[in-house]
Amino acid sequence: MPDRGAELGVDLYWLSTVANDDLPSVANVFTDASTNLSSAGASVDALMRRPSAFGGGTSPIFEGWHGLHATTLRFLNDTVDSLEDTSRALNLAIDHYTDTDTEAKRAFDEKTAQLGAATPAPVK
Repeated sequence: MPDRGAELGVDLYWLSTVANDDLPSVANVFTDASTNLSSAGASVDALMRRPSAFGGGTSPIFEGWHGLHATTLRFLNDTVDSLEDTSRALNLAIDHYTDTDTEAKRAFDEKTAQLGAATPAPVK
């Protein structure tokens, strides 16, 4: 990647696509998975509880399930946070270069006008 000029501006556009389309689209998939995992957790927890007529409490696998569920949920949420942090960091770098290199900013703006600003794809 060049460190200045028009070629840098074009590279910044593609970096912007990663920061504002690709990474958020992947983060949306992880957010959707996290939401689905959270809603499934309540149903599964209920299945592992014994009615008081049968002694109450939870089944022997409840603690293992609960730990796995919590770990997986944390992994999904941490991944979303990391993807969003990376996107913000890339945008800060893009802003820095476009603020300090007029030729790069011109090429970046031309590419944005030609191809449009990047936006994340919705989760289906």
